[in-house]
This record gives sequence, structure tokens and C-alpha cells, in this order.
Amino acid sequence: MRKNRRTLHKDFRILTLDDDYIMTSTLQAYFQRSGYYVDVVNDPYQAIEQVRNGKYDILLLDFLMSPVCGDQVVEEIRRFNKEIYIILLTGHKSMAPPIKTIRDLDIQGYYEKSDRFDQLELLVESCVKSISQMRIIQNYKNGLSLMMEALPQIYDLDNTRSIYESILSITLNIFQGDRSFLMISDFTASQGENELHLLGDITEEEVRDIVKNAHFDGQKVITLADMLLAPIEDEEHKIIGILGTDPGVSPEYVQVQMMEIYIRQISSALHNSQLHRLVSTKNEELTKAYEQLNESYVEIINAMRTIVDERDIYTRGHSDRVSAIAADIAGQMKKDKHTIERIRLAGLFHDIGKVGISDKILLKPDKLNEEEYANIKKHSGKGAKILSAITLFNDVVPIVRSHHEWIDGRGYPDGLKGDAIPLSAQVVALADVYDALTSERCYKPAYSHDAAMKMILDGQCGAFQPLLLECLRDIGDTLEQELTVQNMLEAENTPKETSHITEQLQHYGLGDSERLLRQRSYEQQHFRFLLDKTEEIFFNYAVEPSILCFNQYGAEHLSIGNDLFQPLENGNLLRCIDKDVLNRIVEKVQEATPAQPDFQMDVPLTIKQENQWFHGIFHVIWTNENVKHYAGVMGKLRKIDQNHMPDTERT
Repeated sequence: MRKNRRTLHKDFRILTLDDDYIMTSTLQAYFQRSGYYVDVVNDPYQAIEQVRNGKYDILLLDFLMSPVCGDQVVEEIRRFNKEIYIILLTGHKSMAPPIKTIRDLDIQGYYEKSDRFDQLELLVESCVKSISQMRIIQNYKNGLSLMMEALPQIYDLDNTRSIYESILSITLNIFQGDRSFLMISDFTASQGENELHLLGDITEEEVRDIVKNAHFDGQKVITLADMLLAPIEDEEHKIIGILGTDPGVSPEYVQVQMMEIYIRQISSALHNSQLHRLVSTKNEELTKAYEQLNESYVEIINAMRTIVDERDIYTRGHSDRVSAIAADIAGQMKKDKHTIERIRLAGLFHDIGKVGISDKILLKPDKLNEEEYANIKKHSGKGAKILSAITLFNDVVPIVRSHHEWIDGRGYPDGLKGDAIPLSAQVVALADVYDALTSERCYKPAYSHDAAMKMILDGQCGAFQPLLLECLRDIGDTLEQELTVQNMLEAENTPKETSHITEQLQHYGLGDSERLLRQRSYEQQHFRFLLDKTEEIFFNYAVEPSILCFNQYGAEHLSIGNDLFQPLENGNLLRCIDKDVLNRIVEKVQEATPAQPDFQMDVPLTIKQENQWFHGIFHVIWTNENVKHYAGVMGKLRKIDQNHMPDTERT
């Protein structure tokens, strides 16, 4: 059992930090016995530099240390390393770090010191499982990308021996092993003879022993003698060869998945080569081979598309929704079935080029800098290049390449204007914008259907042909219904919350369903997450149930809670803002309409017994234009420089 644990943990590096030399030595000895690589350090500043310069997976550190405490060390490390898993150690339960500190610094847990390390070991093993899952996803993505880059050269080779050599070389590259073999039927020799090709540290005798004991029994991939084995089949599913490679460093089941995809590509390539050499005149079979090639590429591209969407919880399902919306717009334009299908496919694969964009850029919650934005803009060209390898997608390529072009010439990658942009690309672009606006992202909350439509029709999200905007308006009711269903499904899938918000809502007896309570809690949590990093006061008010929510900066600056229930009756709020001022804001809100939902006004607030002026921007929200009463208000307050504000604005 101990040997198995060492094998499991050998690839994980731990750094332990404590100003107590005995504690670090004890931790090192304990976790080394479990098979981990463990370094120790007793100086907090030295630990920061070791994390900066070394590759560690887990950091164990004391909370109370000299000259700086553990939370300060973590705060500095998080400035340059967001990936390392961190566990804080405390001497006593009363000295445990506040839960807010743990969340803000992305700490995976804390442990109360004792003479036993059972609980700490469980925490470390939990971190190891999470790290392993991230490695699985990364390895799968890397393997698929390598296949996409390497497979065209196999299909382009006419010489059979060159194909075999390329297969073995690519195999080692994908699976990160050091030995591989290919046993294949010799099509030019008498029946029953096999050709054997080796690469790396493996002998002919070893291969023949492995093959002799290989029994697939309908399985696509098996493990034998520490090697992954897969049968190569012809078009009639008859085994004509075996490919074997060592599994490298990746988790075995990920390797199996990639081997299943890869072996189908090899079978298709070899069949294609055989047809070219022996039956070049059989056009029907050649066509079938090319169809198999296209299907193979589509399989990989679909896998890559899934990876793009699944990289971020906020963009999950985006490609499918864009595809459906674009098809609806095309249908409203009375396009033929072929055109609608082409647009649907383009919507499905429009963001495939993002597979080559770093997660640090895609998932960045803040505004992108010029270099990062320039990198993002490359994805449409990359996507077109990926799809151009497939004959089936020839008419989809221009749509994918141009789905970020605007008719006024301010788009990318080619700066096309007007009719130079394919109309189908503009359809996908419009669908992309609508879904982006109505979906929550790491850098913004989701807009309502009405708000999104207004922004698009007002030209706030780029320039589109009037015909497309008219079609979008015509299917607006359908889009709103679909968005409502989507939000309901997401709310149903939200884990049951026991938060303070839900408890308060139930306390006030507002009659909401359990799903709505969970959804409201979920929305408020996301509101604060998205806006806590700004130094402006953001607020969000919902009429039913009556909740006023502030971002973290606003709550701290005003010395008020994040969530105020029945705010017009809340004493904490009335200490910050005069009742008459609050009534004037309410009057302005009541004067707003769905056509003119925005207004601005200067607001005096009492902060720490000092009067300060803020410029407020308010946006009134309606769930439906036909409903006379508003559903809520959101906005922000920015402090006014008292030295530059006219006296007339201070009264």
C-alpha cells in the first residue's frame, strides 16, 4: 500500500514554511514517507522567492510567523502565482484566519496543528485530486492540438514507409512516452506476413511477446506490459495491425481517450494511402476515404470546440447558443436550407480559434491591455485556418474569419466594410453579440433581453445592416422565451444555498419559491464577485423581494452591510443618506420609462460624520416593456472632487 501511494504522489511537489524548525522537519519526514517531494524553508521571504523560482504544487505554511504572518505571504505569492494550492496551519482554533481572508486569497483550507497529521494529509490529498483533474484537462487539450497539427502530414505522404515512421514519431510526441511500435500487414507481400516498425527503447522480441498476448475482444484500447495497445482496422473493421506506446506521464484513462481518437485517424490515413496506391481508379472508394478524413477532422474539431466552451463556466454552451440564434435569424431572412445549415455550422465553430489563446487572457476579469486584445483578435483567423483543412467546411471558412468584421470598417481581422463582409458572417456576429450580452462572463454580469436588444439596436455593440437588426427584432419574443427557459434551467442546477440572503428572504415571508430564493442568492453573490475589485460604489436594487445589494468597496466605504432588506426602512442606510434625497431618487426612478431608463444626479452622502458628494448613474430595469412598474434599479456612485465642483452643484 505504501508503495502505491509513493507511485501516486511522486509527481507532486510540496513546499512547507514555518518559523518552527521542528515543525517543518516533521512535516517533511511525514509527507516524504507518503511519496511526495518536499522542500522546507523557515524564512517567509525566502519562501516567496522559492515559489517564484520553483515549480511547486502545494504550499503548507504557518499562519502566525515572524517577521510576517502567513496571510501576508499568501497575498504576495498570489500577485504572481494563481495556481499553487495553499493550506494554512494554525496553532489554535481561535487563531484560525477569518473565512473572508481564506476566500479573498484563494486558500484551499487550513489545519489546526496537532501531534497527528491525518486531517492534514486528507487536505493535501484533496488538493492532489484537484491538481490531477486540471492536468487531465490540459493533457487532453494538448494531445488534441498535437493531433490537429500532425495528422495532415500523414495524409499528404504517398510513401507507405514514410507514413509508418511519421505515425511512430507523432505517437511519441502526443503520448509523451519513450518507446513505440507499429505492426502492420504488408500489403505488398504474401498474405499473413507482417511489417514491424520500432521507435525508442524497445526490441523486436519484446514486441512479438506483447502482440502474442494481446486480446482485444472488441475493445478499442487495452493496457498490456505497461503499454497502451490499439488495433488498426480496415474499412470492413478487420484488424490489419497494432499500434503500441508507453503511457508517458498522463493519467491512463485520458491516454485511452486520445488513443481511441488517434487510432481512428491512423486507420483512415492508411486506408486512404492503400486506395491511392492500389485502386487509384476507384473514384467511389476514394470519395469514401475523403469523407472519412473529413469525419475524423470534424471529430477532433468538435472535441476542441468543447474544450473552448468548457474552459470557463461563464462561456459554457456559448457556441451552441450562437449556432441556434444565427440559424433563427437566417430563417427569418427566408434563406434556403443550405444557407441556414452553413450559418448554423459557422456559429457552432466560430470560436474554435480560441483553443490557441491562453487561459490567462480568456479568463481575465479585468480590462485587456493592448497586447492581450491583439492576441484575442487572432482567434478568428486561427479558426479559419483550422477549418480550411477540411473540404467539407470550405464555405464556412469565410464566415468564421469575418464574424468580427463591422460594416463601418472598425472590425477585425481584415477591416472589411459594407458589402465586402459576407452577409452570413454578419448574421453570426449579431448572434454572437446577443449571446455575449445576455450571458454572464468573468468580466461582466448578464444583461436582460430588453437591455441587450436596446444596446444592439442603439449601435452600442457595433454596426450591423438594418435588415439584420429588423430580423433580430422580429424574433425577439422567441429569444426572450429561450433566455427565460435557459435562466430557469441554470437556477434549477444551482446548488441549494443556506446563505444569509436566503434566510433573510424567508424571514420576511416574501412568498418566493425555493428556486427563486436560490437564484436571488446566486445572483447577489455573482454581483459582488464581479464588482468587488473596483473603487467605485456599485449597487443593485430588486423590488421583489426588496433587496439593496452593494459591492464590497461600497459596503466598506459606507460602513454598511452588503445586503439591505427593506432598504427604505433600514436605519443603517438612512444614516448615510437623507430621507428627502432618497425620496428624490425614488421620484426619478418612477419617472423613468423602458424607452428612457437612465438618469444621472449628484447625491450627498454622510460618511464617517462627514458630508461628501457623489455623482450617480442610475439604470432602471423592466422585466417586460408592457409592465408599467419597474423591477429594479442598478447603478454606480463616483466621488466628486470637491475642489472642482461648481458651488451650484453642491446645494
